[in-house]
Formats: sequence, structure tokens, C-alpha cells
Amino acid sequence: MVEAVLTLEEPYRSTILHRYFDDLGPSAIADRTGTPVDTVRTRLHRALGQLRGRLEAEHGGDPAATRRALLALDR
Repeated sequence: MVEAVLTLEEPYRSTILHRYFDDLGPSAIADRTGTPVDTVRTRLHRALGQLRGRLEAEHGGDPAATRRALLALDR
């Protein structure tokens, strides 16, 4: 999972890192980066979509394995 996150392009990588590794909510990320909160939410949505696509490809399209990998972010 870490490798997949680190391969994301900016600004998606740093947004995911702030959200799931620094445990910041969208408002806190917006404050920290000087970015509108709606932009942060959009970046999170797009980054998770990119991660989902990569993980589905890695796991042969197995949706259960993809969900488990994505849920690992939220721990």
C-alpha cells in the first residue's frame, strides 16, 4: 500500500499522506496547505480512485482484496 501511495503524483500523494498518515481531516489539510477544503476533498476522491485502480490491477480485479487494501489506510 505504501508503495502505491508513494507512486501517486502530486498533489494527490501529499493529500493522502496528510489524511491517512498524519490523521488530518480535510479542513486541517486545507489550513495546512492553504488550499480550499473543496479542493482537498476532490484530491482525496481522485487519489483514492487512482489507488483503487492500481490495486484492482494488482489483485486481478478482486474487489474484496482491493477493499481490504484500501481499508488498511484507515487504521
